Amino acid sequence: MYRAVVDAMQGHLHCAPQIAGAMYSRLAGLFHELGLQGSLPSLTSREGEILSLAEQGSSNKEIARQLRISSATVKNHMHNILQKLQVTRRAQAVARKNASRGK
Repeated sequence: MYRAVVDAMQGHLHCAPQIAGAMYSRLAGLFHELGLQGSLPSLTSREGEILSLAEQGSSNKEIARQLRISSATVKNHMHNILQKLQVTRRAQAVARKNASRGK
C-alpha cells in the first residue's frame, strides 16, 4: 500500500480504481483532520468532470477516451486544475476536492 501511495503522489497509478478511491478518501480525511479543508477555487465544468474521473482512478488516456477528447486536452485541463488548486500532483487535487466537501 505504501508504494501505491508514493506512486499516486508522483502521478503514477498502478492499482485498481477502487484502491485509488480509498487512498484519495484517506488523504481527504487526513486533510480534514489537519484543518486543511476549504472551498475549492472555481473549476470549469470540464475541469470538474476530469477531476471526478481522476478521483475514480482513470488515467489521462482513459479520461480522453471517455470524454471523446485528446489526451493532450486532458493533460492541459489537468495542468489548469493543479494550478487552480495550488497542488503538484493529481492525487493531491483529488484529496483537496474530497476534503473540501467534507469527505
